[in-house]
Amino acid sequence: MSTQGEENPKYVKGTRIFLSEVDQTLGEGKLRIELAKVFEVFGELREVFVPTRSTKAYAFIRFNLPEEAQKALGIVTPHPLFKRLKPAKDIAPRNKKHDKQKQKAVSEFEFYFSAISRSNIVCQVHTSHYERLFGFLEKHAEKVGFSVVGGMAKTKSRTISLVFVQAKKRKSFYGWLNSFWFLQNSVHRIFLVDATITPKTPEESIESSIMDTLSTLDQGSVRLQIFPPRLCSSLLKSIDARWDSFEKRNSVKLLPTNTTNTMGVVQLLTPVPFVHNGLYCSGIWESNLTESKSSSRSRIDTVDNDISRAYWKLEEAFDRYDGSLPTTSKVALDCGAAPGGWTQFLERRLECQTIYSIDPGDLHETVLGLKGVKHWRKTIQNSLPELQKQKSRIDIWVSDMCVKDMEQQVDWLLKALEMDVVGSGTFIVLTLKCIHGHSSSTFDFLVEQQLKRLKPLARDLQVIHLFYNRFSERTIMGYLN
Repeated sequence: MSTQGEENPKYVKGTRIFLSEVDQTLGEGKLRIELAKVFEVFGELREVFVPTRSTKAYAFIRFNLPEEAQKALGIVTPHPLFKRLKPAKDIAPRNKKHDKQKQKAVSEFEFYFSAISRSNIVCQVHTSHYERLFGFLEKHAEKVGFSVVGGMAKTKSRTISLVFVQAKKRKSFYGWLNSFWFLQNSVHRIFLVDATITPKTPEESIESSIMDTLSTLDQGSVRLQIFPPRLCSSLLKSIDARWDSFEKRNSVKLLPTNTTNTMGVVQLLTPVPFVHNGLYCSGIWESNLTESKSSSRSRIDTVDNDISRAYWKLEEAFDRYDGSLPTTSKVALDCGAAPGGWTQFLERRLECQTIYSIDPGDLHETVLGLKGVKHWRKTIQNSLPELQKQKSRIDIWVSDMCVKDMEQQVDWLLKALEMDVVGSGTFIVLTLKCIHGHSSSTFDFLVEQQLKRLKPLARDLQVIHLFYNRFSERTIMGYLN
């Protein structure tokens, strides 16, 4: 018999009895002995439990068989050692927490094993852009010819997430993805991995898999790309220890740069004792594939000055809008213009004849020198009466201003509509910002509320979470009716 539960044999339902208001004056040790004497006459005891760190007066008696416990329940109470007794609630074994953790690890392994087994591409993305990339890929998947299988929003590297993709033509997918300049700062790496993945056992370590893959090359040089980075040192040491026995060590070289091939290794799950030995995926491809640069990116490289990060925000918005875009404009208004990134974009891309740059702050000297730019050092509320007086009709209204409440961004646009400063056919770009620290669900709700205000008055409206937006920003685009 175990008097305090040192052993924990398999639990049988209906074998435990709960005692309340036990006599604590005897002390824990003596109370267990006296309780055992009372109940051992009914059958074999498996446990007499009295809490050692509790002021509550209770105890548990556990028998070997349910029939024995049933007989013991006939004791007349109150008893000198306790006041009441009743059947104890059936519970799982005491390692229930461990079982839950084990089951969680098993479920996690099965989920990611299933996802990566159906994938042949892994995109490494900054965690803050994970949802944006996931949504962007899902939107284009059917048209381009790939599927988004799943992803890991949380990895051991807290700032990096992974998106799993299955593409019929991996090179075509890479070329398509690389054609979007605004993704190049968000997608850090693209791994082309094997579509069929097996968990690595002690007999088949990841180091052995790497060496087997390298054996498929007749000659050339290979660079290793490893995620997470903390694995690099240990893997390279293990491979170095095996290199002398590698049959192709004279024709295949491992180099850090200027290589013919790149091999990617991604650790999805770290080893969990008694559950799995980790989960990895890997692949090898020609280095020139993932080192090629997007031709569209050269547009950014040729811009002679970056007035502000906001320039690329408006550039991306125009590139991602699904509807028809204005190609030229006579009159544009940039609300909250300083230091002038959006004004610069309007002048460069749309060749606007007149741009009202509304902001009490200073514009960059380069922007002030642009033809047609009129900087009004005023707020939008003070500028609208003057625009109305001049009978100026705005063709494009863009606003990236910071306001205390999100609805003010729409308020001033509607006020301009009421004053006939904007009207039918005016193209609008509004950045809705959250500056009060709302949760993501609350922020999305607030954005939807503003969208509802605009829908009766506009057409072809779209809400886009740009990669150049901050986390708590959304961009609304469309035309006024």
